[in-house]
Amino acid sequence: MRFFQNFRQLINHPDTFLTERAEQENWVEVLIPIVLTILVLAVFPIRIAWGSPLKILGSLFLLTFLISGTYLLSCLALYLVGRLLHSEVTYRQIITTWGFSYYPLLGLGLFLVISHALVPEGVPLFELGVFFTLLTVTFMISLLLWKIVLYFAEMRAVFRLTILQTLLASVMISVLFILFWIVVGSLSGMQIPTV
Repeated sequence: MRFFQNFRQLINHPDTFLTERAEQENWVEVLIPIVLTILVLAVFPIRIAWGSPLKILGSLFLLTFLISGTYLLSCLALYLVGRLLHSEVTYRQIITTWGFSYYPLLGLGLFLVISHALVPEGVPLFELGVFFTLLTVTFMISLLLWKIVLYFAEMRAVFRLTILQTLLASVMISVLFILFWIVVGSLSGMQIPTV
């Protein structure tokens, strides 16, 4: 029940909610959206490789490592940027509040699981018609906007940064994010798309 209350508060008053959570430092509540995201996204390999339990288990471990690892690294990046901008935020406060930004990712995972369950295999989503395409794009844009609102609420409520400091932090975090994906891409052999 607390999960849905958190969800409602994150939509209605994200800055107030994050301020309260930063003071409480409750670890259990922040783990719920992260664990649910891992479990929801773990459904994809079941459809792809239904006959191979080892592939399913392997992809679950990989998802767990990627989501929890990038979560901890993003918290570290946020902490370092906060320290560079003279914010008094602690790493513990970031860990206990940034996990709530996984609600939009959880929504995306649920949408993808439901759409893959309803759409026949091999049929691209955009071939289902203009209405379904518009619905999909609108939903994904709204999730992205919600993630951006949660990011700015985090910067305001937890880090206590001004708008100019938040914009500077955003540039610094973007550079760190790009460098991280270049390193991950080169280590894993993935090709990073360039424009």
